[in-house]
Amino acid sequence: MFDWTDKEEKSFYNENIEKFAKKLKPLEDASYYIKKLKEDGNEIYIITGRNNGEYTNPTD
Repeated sequence: MFDWTDKEEKSFYNENIEKFAKKLKPLEDASYYIKKLKEDGNEIYIITGRNNGEYTNPTD
Protein backbone atom coordinates (compact mmCIF):
# COMPACT_ATOMS: atom_id res chain seq x y z
CA MET A 1 0.00 0.00 0.00
CA PHE A 2 1.45 3.31 -0.98
CA ASP A 3 -1.28 5.42 0.55
CA TRP A 4 -0.91 4.35 4.17
CA THR A 5 -1.22 6.98 6.83
CA ASP A 6 1.73 7.46 9.18
CA LYS A 7 -0.28 5.65 11.86
CA GLU A 8 -0.97 2.65 9.56
CA GLU A 9 2.68 2.46 8.49
CA LYS A 10 3.96 2.60 12.07
CA SER A 11 1.41 0.00 13.17
CA PHE A 12 2.47 -2.39 10.38
CA TYR A 13 6.15 -1.86 11.21
CA ASN A 14 5.68 -2.43 14.95
CA GLU A 15 3.55 -5.53 14.42
CA ASN A 16 6.03 -7.14 12.00
CA ILE A 17 9.61 -5.94 12.68
CA GLU A 18 10.43 -8.67 15.16
CA LYS A 19 9.22 -11.38 12.76
CA PHE A 20 11.34 -9.90 9.96
CA ALA A 21 14.43 -9.57 12.17
CA LYS A 22 14.25 -13.20 13.31
CA LYS A 23 14.46 -14.34 9.68
CA LEU A 24 17.66 -12.40 8.95
CA LYS A 25 20.79 -14.53 8.63
CA PRO A 26 24.45 -13.49 8.39
CA LEU A 27 25.92 -13.25 4.91
CA GLU A 28 27.45 -16.49 3.73
CA ASP A 29 31.09 -16.82 4.86
CA ALA A 30 30.93 -13.49 6.75
CA SER A 31 32.78 -14.87 9.76
CA TYR A 32 35.49 -16.33 7.49
CA TYR A 33 36.21 -12.94 5.94
CA ILE A 34 36.11 -11.13 9.27
CA LYS A 35 38.64 -13.60 10.69
CA LYS A 36 40.78 -13.28 7.55
CA LEU A 37 40.82 -9.48 7.78
CA LYS A 38 41.82 -9.71 11.46
CA GLU A 39 44.59 -12.23 10.69
CA ASP A 40 45.89 -9.81 8.05
CA GLY A 41 46.33 -7.18 10.76
CA ASN A 42 43.13 -5.19 10.34
CA GLU A 43 41.17 -3.92 13.31
CA ILE A 44 37.54 -5.02 13.16
CA TYR A 45 34.72 -2.90 14.60
CA ILE A 46 31.21 -4.30 14.50
CA ILE A 47 28.66 -1.67 15.41
CA THR A 48 25.08 -2.65 16.10
CA GLY A 49 22.06 -1.03 17.65
CA ARG A 50 19.89 -3.77 19.03
CA ASN A 51 18.07 -2.24 21.99
CA ASN A 52 15.89 0.24 20.17
CA GLY A 53 12.69 -0.67 22.01
CA GLU A 54 11.07 -2.36 19.01
CA TYR A 55 11.69 -5.95 20.09
CA THR A 56 10.21 -7.88 22.98
CA ASN A 57 13.66 -9.15 24.05
CA PRO A 58 16.52 -7.39 22.23
CA THR A 59 19.18 -9.55 23.93
CA ASP A 60 18.05 -12.73 22.11
